[in-house]
Amino acid sequence: MAIRGKTPRGSENRNHWNTDKLEPGKSFEGWLAGDGVCVTCHEAPVTKPCLKRYTGFDLPCPGCASRLRLVDITYFPVYRGIHLNRTVVPLRTAAALAIEKLLLHHCVVVTRPIARKEGRYIESRAKPMPFPGGPDHEMPAEIAPWLPTLWKWSDRITGEQIMRGPVFEFTEEVPAQKPTATMTDAQIIAEHKAKEEAYRNSKRGKTETETITNLINDRLKVVPQNGVHRGDD
Repeated sequence: MAIRGKTPRGSENRNHWNTDKLEPGKSFEGWLAGDGVCVTCHEAPVTKPCLKRYTGFDLPCPGCASRLRLVDITYFPVYRGIHLNRTVVPLRTAAALAIEKLLLHHCVVVTRPIARKEGRYIESRAKPMPFPGGPDHEMPAEIAPWLPTLWKWSDRITGEQIMRGPVFEFTEEVPAQKPTATMTDAQIIAEHKAKEEAYRNSKRGKTETETITNLINDRLKVVPQNGVHRGDD
């Protein structure tokens, strides 16, 4: 996706993008609006990009100073609901890799699990709805220029810096996230739903360790083999 260097002018701009503000246990329907933008972030209560990675030593990085773990987050644009509200959805690596298979304007459902530590995931809508957009929605959306505004860091980093890539590679100063084993789409959703059900059981007096293994095995027997994805803040 080519970034032309445009910057947001404010909320009055009809192309303004916003975070999904999705509460745990909630979901919404919509259509994919374009390619995702992968950003190396520090994992914290509020996930934000590593300034050191993208700006070098120009600015101090709060995440590096606190030695917070690095994780790749891919931000995907979604047209939300019948009003096509421009919404940015953060997804973790497994979900981002799977969702890349879907095409522009693919009809999807975005869900945030009840367990807050579980990330968002996206799946194809069982009965796809036709895309109601017009000429303004024909081209893939470009969200990189908006990300600094969503992070409330527009004075520290730009969309061009994000798309250009890292200017500084880490050695041992900040622990990077270790790659995880490749999972099938069925395993991803089975693990997610098992953990969510285990979370509910724990609220009723059962522990997660008593339920999660059996739940995953049961889910794998019935979960379809494609179209399901998972993400995070």
